[in-house]
Amino acid sequence: MEKRPIVIDTGPLLTYLAIRHLDTKDAPNARKDQVLTEIDGNILAATEQERFLKLMKQPVFTTAHVIAEVLKLRDKSQLNREKEEFLGNSLSVLTSGSISEIPCPIREVCKEETFAG
Repeated sequence: MEKRPIVIDTGPLLTYLAIRHLDTKDAPNARKDQVLTEIDGNILAATEQERFLKLMKQPVFTTAHVIAEVLKLRDKSQLNREKEEFLGNSLSVLTSGSISEIPCPIREVCKEETFAG
């Protein structure tokens, strides 16, 4: 089955970057749970994290706005405590070619045949 590209918004991108960052630090599950709960209010079980990382291996697109929003950590966020490391890891992931930044002008979206407007 052909892997179709997916478009992601802020929550999934931040979740992905957080998991990748925490994995590089061999963070304990309790720490991962704490960070992931802060991002979207839910704990992702280890199997869910694995499925999510597998999903993210297909072509992934996002916009510059989403990337900027993700890298602008709130002052009280768990990831802000290790901001330098998180940003370094995130920029490494974002420039690795695993995620493509695409322009998304509304005019182009509206021209799509599948657009129901």
